[in-house]
Amino acid sequence: TIIFMGAFADIYKEKSTEKSKSIGFATDQTNKPNKKIEVTNEDLLKAGMPPEFLGRIPIVTNTEELELEDLVEILYKSKGGAIDEEKEFCKGLGVTIKFTSGYMREIAKKAHESKTGARNLRKLVRESLSYAYDE
Repeated sequence: TIIFMGAFADIYKEKSTEKSKSIGFATDQTNKPNKKIEVTNEDLLKAGMPPEFLGRIPIVTNTEELELEDLVEILYKSKGGAIDEEKEFCKGLGVTIKFTSGYMREIAKKAHESKTGARNLRKLVRESLSYAYDE
């Protein structure tokens, strides 16, 4: 099994909004998010996906943006993730490191605000510990 993954934010933005008329005195259009979208081969071609790859993709699916609680759970539960990696590193130095729930939530909050999903968790954990490592 081969999985192609990519972030096509422009497709999502374009297809996830539908125009609806306001009620009352306002007559301008407002954007209303539409959670269920379907991405077509044409959408992917317009976004820059090479046709030779597109012909090899039998199923296209969408994922939803991770919520803050999802990111907190990833920090707590991912085996070999950012927290486990830092604990192992410190253990190799003869140091025991503990992470509080407040710390985990703050790292998750920063990742959520950056809109980069779980990919940014490791970087944020490392950055937050850089001063301690310098010491």
